[in-house]
Amino acid sequence: QPSEYHYYSGMGPGMLGGTYQPEDICFATRRIVEKKGGRFILGRAWRIDPHKQVVYLEGSEEELPYDVLSCNAGSYVPRESIGGESSCIFTPKPIEELLRAREKIVSLAAAGQIFFTLSLGIGAILTYASYVKKDEDIALDGLSTASLNEFAEVVFGSTIALASAVIFFGTQGASEIASGGAFKLGFISMPAIFTHMSYGQFYGFLWFMLLFFAGLTSMVALSQPVVAFFEDEFGWERRRSVIVLGAIFFVSAHLPIFVNGALDEMDFWAGTFGLVILALLEMIIFFWIFGADKAWEEITRGAHIKIPRVFFYVMKYVTPAFLIVILAAWTYEQLPTVLAKGDAGVWVTRAFLALLLLANIAGVRYAWKRRRA
Repeated sequence: QPSEYHYYSGMGPGMLGGTYQPEDICFATRRIVEKKGGRFILGRAWRIDPHKQVVYLEGSEEELPYDVLSCNAGSYVPRESIGGESSCIFTPKPIEELLRAREKIVSLAAAGQIFFTLSLGIGAILTYASYVKKDEDIALDGLSTASLNEFAEVVFGSTIALASAVIFFGTQGASEIASGGAFKLGFISMPAIFTHMSYGQFYGFLWFMLLFFAGLTSMVALSQPVVAFFEDEFGWERRRSVIVLGAIFFVSAHLPIFVNGALDEMDFWAGTFGLVILALLEMIIFFWIFGADKAWEEITRGAHIKIPRVFFYVMKYVTPAFLIVILAAWTYEQLPTVLAKGDAGVWVTRAFLALLLLANIAGVRYAWKRRRA
C-alpha cells in the first residue's frame, strides 16, 4: 500500500509482541527524500514503459520519467478478496496490520490475564484479605506483588509467546493461536520454540513441569476460599466441604476431555471475559457502593508508602471507564462471532458454566439468609 513510511518487516514480530512501537520500525521516506532535494509522490504505479523510461500512476495521466528505476514491489493482501466477515481477519501486509491485530486480539485477553494473576483467579484474594489485620500495610505489598508479577508474566511472557507465534506460524496462525487464549499460547507456541532449540526436549520438560506446578498451586489457592465458605457459612465439616468441591472439580476437569471445544470455551468465559466483568463489579462495589472515601481510608491505613491522591480518581473514574470501554468494544466487534459458535459441545459447556454461576448465586443467597436469621 502507498505510504509515506517504509516499515522493516523483520521487526514486525517485535511490534506484535510489544517490544517495539510502529515508529520504532519505520523510517520517514517522504522526509528523507525531500530533505535531499527530491520530489516525493505518493501513489500506486500501474504501468511501466521501459522503452520511454516512464512510470504511469493509477488514476493519473502524468508520465514520470526516470533514468534509473528501482522497484520495491512489496506485497499485500487485497481485503476485497476476503469473503464473509473480515473484521477478525488480519493480513500480514502492510506491517501496520500487526499492530491492529495486537490491539484487537490481545486487549480483552490481556486484561483478563492481568486480573487473573493479580487476584489468584475469580476474586480469591478477597477471601485471603479478610484475614489481614486492620492496620496491616496493603499498599506497598500490593504494589510490589503487582509490579513484579505483571512485569515478569505479562511483559516478558506476552513478548516471547506472541513474537514466537508470529515467527513460527505467521501472522494468520498467530492470530488464531492468540484468539484461542492462554492455552494455545502455552501448548502450541512455546513447544514450537523448543523444537528449534538445542536440548529442546529438556527445556520442554521443564516448561510443562513448571506449568503443572503452577496449575497445582493455583488450584490450592482457588480451593481454599470455597472450602472456607462451606465451613464458615454452611457449617460443614472440612471433610464434607472438600468432598463436595472435589466432585465439582472432577466434573469440570473431565468436561474438556469428553466434550469437544469445552476447554477453549471455559478458558474464555471463566478465565478471560468473566474476570474483566468481575473486576468492573469489584471497582463499582468498592468505590461506588461501599464509598470512595471509606475505600481510600482502607487502602491508606497502615500504608508504608504515601499513595498520591491522583490514584483516588484513577480507581474511582479511570479504571471503571477503561474496563467499560474494553467490554463495549469487544462486545461490538467480537461478541457476535463468539456467540455464532453453534457446536453442541460449546452449548453444553455454556450451560454447565451457567449452572455453576447459578449455584454460586444460590449458595451466597442461602448463606446471607442464614447469617441474618
